[in-house]
Amino acid sequence: MRLEDILQGEAERQEGGEVPLNPNRAVVTLKGEEAEIVARSLSPEAGRDIPGTSINVESVPGEATITIEAGDLAGIRAALNSYLRWADVAAKVAKEVRG
Repeated sequence: MRLEDILQGEAERQEGGEVPLNPNRAVVTLKGEEAEIVARSLSPEAGRDIPGTSINVESVPGEATITIEAGDLAGIRAALNSYLRWADVAAKVAKEVRG
């Protein structure tokens, strides 16, 4: 799935339903060959202290999940934008290295 598709809600449309919105939490699941590499790349950032925000990155074979919790919607948005861009960069680098 492309970053643009996630930002435009393509994942929900493909599943055939809407996901309930919790303004204090965002969960993004990435699937594919690069998912585990993305999770390993983002994990060090998840441990950093960002005031009012908690980030967790987990992976299983072929899948990575990024969970972001914050006290307000602006915190969710800021963290989500950063992590999605970092995930995109990590996935593109992994693809490039594989050739």
